Amino acid sequence: MTSGWRLRPDAIRWSALLADDLFVAGLLCGAAGFADAVGYVNSGVFAANMTGNTVLAGIALAERHWDVAGQRGMTLAAFCIGVVLASFLLRLFGERRVWPLIGEVAFILAAAFIEPTASLSIALIAVAMGMQAVCVTRFRSVVASTVVVTTTMARLAEFCTHWMIARPQARAAVTRTAPALLVVIWICYGLGAIAAAFAMAVTSRPLFFPAAMLALVAGLVLFKEPAG
Repeated sequence: MTSGWRLRPDAIRWSALLADDLFVAGLLCGAAGFADAVGYVNSGVFAANMTGNTVLAGIALAERHWDVAGQRGMTLAAFCIGVVLASFLLRLFGERRVWPLIGEVAFILAAAFIEPTASLSIALIAVAMGMQAVCVTRFRSVVASTVVVTTTMARLAEFCTHWMIARPQARAAVTRTAPALLVVIWICYGLGAIAAAFAMAVTSRPLFFPAAMLALVAGLVLFKEPAG
């Protein structure tokens, strides 16, 4: 008879899945896609996609719609504030990523209790997305963004091209481009937007969902990071 406590094999498998970087990347991208969709539907502004907001701001300026351009500019500024805030927290707490993630959850939850079409709501979400942009960027030793997918799509297409043209080179590129990670990022971003569309149809506070996803990520990061 043995003493002590042991994890069952099925529990070990689930623990490994939850700790896997692909799962974390999927949750982050799902939350970003969700937030982007909510922001765009309610305000015509992307919460995470600053490339799109820059274009929208430029069009508004060209058409002399100063109030619209100001809203776009405010979103761009809020995103940058989130980047600065997350960078400060990482420096302050010794690169522990859990603290910026907790801050991101707080901003998303604050936005959830504000009128969805209000400028403050989209600003709070943009701050949260800015924090996410610099908080968790490395998965399986591969650097990738979880708030935009343009680069992800380009790298995935590049890998597929190498795979079709020259198999040896494609095999060598697997560890560099991590195609499974790129697919997860792209798909989960889209799934987040789909989930947002359904959530906005059934609840007045859809941002609770991405907040819960980000809280789960914070818990997983806290579990994985060394204390100190």
